[in-house]
Order: sequence, then structure tokens, then C-alpha cells
Amino acid sequence: MNRKSTVLSILLATTICFTNIIGSFSAYADDLDNERQAISESKAQYDLLDEQILSLNSEIANINIEIDQINTKLKDNETQIANTETEIESTKALLEQTEIEIAEKEAILSKRLRNIQKSDLMSNMLAYLLASESLTDIFDRFDAVSKIVSLDKELISGVKEKKETLTVTMDELSSKETSLQALKKETENSLKELESKKSEQETKMAKLNEEQAKASEVIETNEQKLIAHSVSIIESSNTVSELQDAISTLTYLIPTLNSSTVIATANDSIYQGNLKVEEINAKAEAEAAIPSRGESITDTSTPGESSGSTALSTLTMQSTAYTGGTLTATGSKPVYNPGGISTIAVDPNVIPLGSKVYVSGYGTAIAADTGGAIKGNIIDVYFNSEADCIAWGRRTVTVEILALPGEW
Repeated sequence: MNRKSTVLSILLATTICFTNIIGSFSAYADDLDNERQAISESKAQYDLLDEQILSLNSEIANINIEIDQINTKLKDNETQIANTETEIESTKALLEQTEIEIAEKEAILSKRLRNIQKSDLMSNMLAYLLASESLTDIFDRFDAVSKIVSLDKELISGVKEKKETLTVTMDELSSKETSLQALKKETENSLKELESKKSEQETKMAKLNEEQAKASEVIETNEQKLIAHSVSIIESSNTVSELQDAISTLTYLIPTLNSSTVIATANDSIYQGNLKVEEINAKAEAEAAIPSRGESITDTSTPGESSGSTALSTLTMQSTAYTGGTLTATGSKPVYNPGGISTIAVDPNVIPLGSKVYVSGYGTAIAADTGGAIKGNIIDVYFNSEADCIAWGRRTVTVEILALPGEW
């Protein structure tokens, strides 16, 4: 009876301990999930604003094309108005000159008629006709007199017809100028409307750019938080395993980042981390190369020996495999990277999303995805092909939890 009680007590204590560990994992996961959620929401807002900006840019470009066309039309209209005004001035001058000619010719004709009346030219013309030698001579002399009289009339009549033609031309030009002025006014009104519409669109564009800049700031802030722990480790740690873990984490995160500033920070931190690892290894090799007095130098390295990272917890679990898919439950792309960090699907109630783990036979991975069939003591590892998934099958694996969310 006492033995049973002891066993039950141990089992109860183990269960409580495991529950406390899971609760601790969940607490760390919440912060990371919140950051990823904030990034996902801000990215969606940023993409939506980007589509609206592209649409507005297209509208403004079309408006600019219309404005250019109207400006060209307005310029042509002004040229036609200027040419018409020049024609009007020229026609006015010709009309005035014609009126002067008519006045001069009418004055000459009037003067000639008065002279005929004063000099009794009509009697002389009658005598001139009666002095004809024959009937034919009479007709010839009469025709000559008629031509002299009609010539003056034709001259005046021709000038008057010219005046009438110029007057019609003047009216047509005036009507044309009126039409051109009306067209100019209409075109100027259309131009004002387009410029007003363009101004409204540019105001909208400025507002969208401002909102997009704010969304970009939110994305950058949250992405800085995502890499902050790894960057901090690289800055402060002198342990090769910790530095390599932090470098692997940043290498994994970079493809999922959006901010160029954060990406630059991550790349710089990776560079600095690699330098530190090289310096530490070089120093260790140099120290190992110096033998103690009376000792000889021997090679104690073991081929294939791992760094031996300390696990926070070790679980024995079932494992299946999957492939395909575009985004994980945390918004990242699933990857299989044997030399770095791969992707696995877990039950968040067992292994918090964002945890760094080591799966026997598979390698280092991040718990970044979930699945409808992944409930309880089972994980789903990601491969790049269906053939690899079939080869993996279903097996029992050891899962070492190396770091909690936000700790790597």
C-alpha cells in the first residue's frame, strides 16, 4: 500500500512539474505569437495600402495624360485665335482700302457727270452721232460712247463686289473667332476640373503614403523584437554553441523579414557572430596547441561530435512528415534545411509555437506550424518532397526543447 502511494505521488509530482513547464512555455509563446500576429496584420494593411497607392498612381498618370492632351488642344486653339485675329485685321485693312477706292471712283464719276452737264457734252455727242457717214458708222460711234459710259460703272461695280466679298469674309472670321473663344473657355474649364481632380488624388496619395509609413514602422518595430534576443546573445555571449544557435536563428528569420533596416541589422549581427566564433575557436586551438610540461600533444577530437547544446526538456514523441503549403501558422514559409533550422508542426499545448527544438534523425527545427491531426504527443516534420515524406514514414523520435519562444 505504501509502495503504491509512493508511485502515485511520483506520478502526480511528475505531472504537476510537466504541467508547470508547459505553462511556462505557453507564457513565452504568447509574446512571440502577439509579435507575429502584429507583423501579419501590419503586413496585410501595408499590402492593401500598396494596392491603393498603385491604383491612385495609375489614375494620376491617366489624368496627367488628359492634362497634356488638353494643354496641346489649348495651345492649338490659341494659335488659331491668333491667326484668325491676324486675318481679321488684314481683312479690315482691305475693307477700308476698298471703301476708299469706291469713294474715289464715285467722286470721279460724279465729277464727270457734272462736267457733261456744264459743257453741253450731250449735244456734242448727238452731233457726233449725226455726223456719221453711214448706219454702220452710227452704230460704231454709239457703241464707243456706250463703252465710255459703262466703263466707269463697271469700275465702281467691281469695287463694290470686292467690298461685299470682304464684308462676308469679315463676318465669317468674326464668327470663327467667337467659336474659337468659346472653345478656349470650354477647354480651360476642362483643364481646371482635371487639375482639381489631380489635386484631390494627390491629397489621397499623401494620406495613403503616411498610413503605409506607419504600418511599415509597426512591422519594423515588431521585427526588431523578433531578432532582439538573438542579436543580444551575439553581442554578449562568448559561448560557441550559443553564438551558433543565435546565428542559425537569424539566418532562419531573415527570409521572413520585411524591413530592410531589420534585415541589415540581422545580417550585420550574423557577420559579427561568425567573427566571434572564429576568434573563440582560434583562441581555443592556440591554447590546445601549447602542451603542459612533460606532456605530448595528442588529438582528442571525435569525428562528427556535436556542440552538445543543453536541452530544457526532452520528450519521446511520434512523428509523421508533410510537404507543400505556402505559409505556416506563424506566417513564415516552411523549409527543410539540414544544415540549419527546419520547420515542424506541433500541438501548441505540448510544444509552444516558436520553440527551438532538436528532433532525432531530422535535425534542428522551429515549432512554426500546426495541423488538424497534430494533437498531443505527435509532431509533423517538413520535407521538400513527397518521396522524403514517404521515406520518413511514421516513427518514434526524441524531441529536445533547446529554447523557448523569445529566448533565441
